[in-house]
Amino acid sequence: PFEKTLGETKNHKNIIENIDIGGPTLVRAAAKNYNDVTVITNIKQYNLLAKELLKNKGSTSIKFRQKLSEEAFGQTAYYDSIVNNYFSENLYDSISNDLSKMDKSDIRWNRGVGITINLPIGPIRIDYGEDLMDPSIKQFHFGLLYAF
Repeated sequence: PFEKTLGETKNHKNIIENIDIGGPTLVRAAAKNYNDVTVITNIKQYNLLAKELLKNKGSTSIKFRQKLSEEAFGQTAYYDSIVNNYFSENLYDSISNDLSKMDKSDIRWNRGVGITINLPIGPIRIDYGEDLMDPSIKQFHFGLLYAF
């Protein structure tokens, strides 16, 4: 209903009320469990499912479930992108999620090692890395993994 609502109204409150939360979550849960679950996200998949059930005597193959799982994650990603685009274009004009506008020189490639240590106060993370373009640049990173 969200995509349809976008085409029918500019009323922000109405648009927000039509963002589906539970549906995509259920689809993701089913897709994640493709070992045991066949997830259908498109009416066009019913015919494929019927053929698969006939071919496998009432079951579906793991390959079939994996393919439908992949399609399900694609559907939820598409849905999330529509919601994200609405927010980006209408609410957060100063924030850009468009990677094509990003300056490629801002990307740095690093290599390094890290370790997580479990302490009584909680886990900490220590990382050491060096810049691949300029090995003279070396960095330590320290992080607490629990929020206080």
